[in-house]
Amino acid sequence: MHVMALTGGIASGKSTVCRFLREFLPSIVIYDCDAAVHRMLEGDAEVTVIIAETFGGQALDAQGRIDRHFLRGRVFADEAARLRLEAILHPRVKQECLASLQEAATRGAELFVADVPLFFEKGFDFGQDQVLVVASSRATQIQRLKGRGAFEDSLIESILAAQLPVQEKMSLADVVFWNEGPQSVIRSQVRRFAQAFLMSLSTESETAESQAATAAAPVSVPVSIDINQFRLKPLSELQAMAETLPARIQGGIPKSQLVYELMCFYSHEGVGMVCEGVIEQAKDN
Repeated sequence: MHVMALTGGIASGKSTVCRFLREFLPSIVIYDCDAAVHRMLEGDAEVTVIIAETFGGQALDAQGRIDRHFLRGRVFADEAARLRLEAILHPRVKQECLASLQEAATRGAELFVADVPLFFEKGFDFGQDQVLVVASSRATQIQRLKGRGAFEDSLIESILAAQLPVQEKMSLADVVFWNEGPQSVIRSQVRRFAQAFLMSLSTESETAESQAATAAAPVSVPVSIDINQFRLKPLSELQAMAETLPARIQGGIPKSQLVYELMCFYSHEGVGMVCEGVIEQAKDN
């Protein structure tokens, strides 16, 4: 199973990329860390109790639920408070993510992607093969956040300051999706990525089948070979022998080279080599 991390700054378009990944790779398994945090803040009784104890009664609304608006303003205005909140949530999210990864592997999924907003900032390593970064300009991030209506300028600056600059994230990425302009642009990028991934799966499958076929069909080798007689075999017979061997021998080579390659293979397989001839020893000058 291939394992990838997806990350990027706030309002860069990670959710959009995930949506298109699901469109082009229907069997993909995606774990969304933001969705997990939202779920924990909305309905995890244990988390609610711990946050009330940590941040006081004002962290809860009149119905006893976590006041996310208060909490967001508090933690992005106070780094120590943000670190306390992360200490509550991040271990739980990571544990849940690893459990989802294990479940996907058990089901035989071909691709698992974890959407981790603070992947670089918090060193969230879970054995990923590649890191995918969704990026856009800072101006676009700010414009998108303002469009959501619940973000004041000071809060936006605090959130952006807590994340690595986009250029630094891009320099650490294996794949970058640049998300500016209409959605058709980012959709096209994800489509090309999905096509390349599917092609790699096909290549891996063909290689595995070839290896399995080779392992399933052991080659019968002689106990010994008379080199003199072997060299007299017709080229067509030598070529037919080469095609039956698991070792790849280049086609179109001269007969003398083909004899040498076959001799090397059989000698490595423990075949005895017999040869008759005269050895002349030159005199020392």
